[in-house]
Amino acid sequence: MKDENEILFEQYKLYVEMADRVSQRRITSNQFYSTALSGMFAALSLSASQNLCSQDRLAILTLAALLGLIVCAIWWFNIFSAKQLNSAKWKVVHELEKKLPVSPWDIEWDKLERGNNWKVYVKHTTVERFIPAAVSVPYVLLLIYCIRHLNLREFLGL
Repeated sequence: MKDENEILFEQYKLYVEMADRVSQRRITSNQFYSTALSGMFAALSLSASQNLCSQDRLAILTLAALLGLIVCAIWWFNIFSAKQLNSAKWKVVHELEKKLPVSPWDIEWDKLERGNNWKVYVKHTTVERFIPAAVSVPYVLLLIYCIRHLNLREFLGL
């Protein structure tokens, strides 16, 4: 029969693995969003060889730009949510480590000055959040272009 320390260590290992799985899901999610948004913009770019001043085409491009921006916002919030979940999981890991002979994750976090000094360590989420912001730029530019060229009165039949 396992003693209390063995059970604690098994729980610790399982919990660290679960925290790592959140990070893996985050990577997969980022790949999905970047592929979908890049693919959508590539398709829009290919269609741009047509007459861009056509009101129908401009309306479609406007909707596509809005959709791209909405997906970028959802992506950003997804990153933020994953960060919150990961932060909570790692706090639990640190609590479990207090009951173990050594606290490697806590020691590592101390070496990284707990992410408070960007010269020592830039938090992954800080960098990660720039990606949807950067990917949104072409969609913003497309939206601006469309708004400048779309004649809403003509499009709405007014």
